[in-house]
Amino acid sequence: MFSQIEATSPSDKFSFYNFNDICRLVRGIPGLESVRVSENKVFTIYSPHGLALELSVKERSDSLLILYDTSMLEPARMAWDFGLRFLALMERICFGSSHVSVQRAVNFHYQGPYSYALLPLKQGRPLAEIMQKENFLQLLKDFVLLTSLPAGLKKEKRLYFVEPVRDKQRFFFEFSKQLKRSEESFCQHHALRYLPLFLRECKYNLLKSRGLRNVMQLCPNTLAGIQRLNNKSLRLCRPFCLEYSIVDINLCDLLRLIGGENAAIKSLLIHIYYNLQVPLQFFNLWALDSFIRIMQNWKLPYSNSMFRKIQGDLLDYKAIYHSFKSCIPRWYQEPAVFSQQERTNSKFNVTFLYLWQNLKEEML
Repeated sequence: MFSQIEATSPSDKFSFYNFNDICRLVRGIPGLESVRVSENKVFTIYSPHGLALELSVKERSDSLLILYDTSMLEPARMAWDFGLRFLALMERICFGSSHVSVQRAVNFHYQGPYSYALLPLKQGRPLAEIMQKENFLQLLKDFVLLTSLPAGLKKEKRLYFVEPVRDKQRFFFEFSKQLKRSEESFCQHHALRYLPLFLRECKYNLLKSRGLRNVMQLCPNTLAGIQRLNNKSLRLCRPFCLEYSIVDINLCDLLRLIGGENAAIKSLLIHIYYNLQVPLQFFNLWALDSFIRIMQNWKLPYSNSMFRKIQGDLLDYKAIYHSFKSCIPRWYQEPAVFSQQERTNSKFNVTFLYLWQNLKEEML
């Protein structure tokens, strides 16, 4: 067993771990005796819980090692099987091809009390790197695919391998924890004295929203692991994980992944996602989630340089939110409304909303 430094629950074996224990475990796997393990290439996965490590091994291609407790073996198989089907569906819609570039099967082996899968890493380009340069139609298709789950899955309230990770209770617990940290360390700064009031108002507005609920969505690690190969196909290079989380937080993840700093593109994707009926609930969620992400960067051991960086990020956050006077960020652009004559004379014969609906119908 890994010697844990801290644990959030007795069954949460992988949230905190000892890096030296991880290295010893990995080097005990046949063929990985000389592996190089980098601490920044180890990340926790959920649904089911496990660890994923990106490894470099001499005289062989880089690999991805996934570690699960043996009790999570069957849920892990289910998650991977669903992931393969989902990626095949994405490819078919994006490229009109039945070719599947993802691993056809994941073979699990054992090392002590843990099961593991070792997958070769193909050389692809993360979507986060290339989305800024690709044409808008491709970006829109990817956006539709990554924000849509098959209808059959949506009918299930919960799948047993899906765990609450950022559901309402945990999301607001994490917010409260980070708000307390900010009040203790940053809100004494004169320019940030109204930050707690702004955040609590956003929380109040979000909680009273009728549309606030938990849903099944793709987790951020899975989104970050989708790559485009040289043949233009999509490949899942990290374990497929769903999460039971607060509604539309996956939209926040996607906007950070593919929106960059382009205000027009980010705004348009929001309009498409909500069919031009953007609820104020989303902007309150975005404001709270953005704040949480800033504060989560401030980790132990504390340092003066990191303190100054977080303080600077919070001051930038203040500027984005009009000195805490509005929960709608400065970069957001209202949807354009055209007259009937302008629509008739338009050179575009397909609206974005029409494209969105047809892509979703084709997928579902």
